[in-house]
Amino acid sequence: MKITSSVKVSNGFPELRRRIHEGAIPRALNAAAAEGAQVARDVASERRQTGAMANVKVAPARRTVRGWDALIVSPPFYAWFHEHGTLGNRRRKLKQPGRARRDRSAGTGIKPLRFLGRGRTAARRALLAHLQNEIRRIP
Repeated sequence: MKITSSVKVSNGFPELRRRIHEGAIPRALNAAAAEGAQVARDVASERRQTGAMANVKVAPARRTVRGWDALIVSPPFYAWFHEHGTLGNRRRKLKQPGRARRDRSAGTGIKPLRFLGRGRTAARRALLAHLQNEIRRIP
């Protein structure tokens, strides 16, 4: 009496990888970027006289050499000053002396608002939550 058995193995990893890369990751990145942009808008609108700085835009997810990118951007040039602050709150010495006489004591510059940083933090949290939900739905 001879007993035989056979095992058939199929590699479903390429299909799973395609579903994750073409579906789950872009959807999760776009949703997270939209949520982060909303948080950045809310924080930026707390400060009066910010002009168009609160018009935070979302660039949709796109494939890059390193992986995926989705961006949140505040287009006005002065958003940088509100994000990082100005010389009034500077702690380090300047490389060159100032050309004009101005007060560099604390409280005289623009206080950093860090609205884009808070938006990125909220987007990271949202991305993890969205990815967990997306991956659970993949059969």
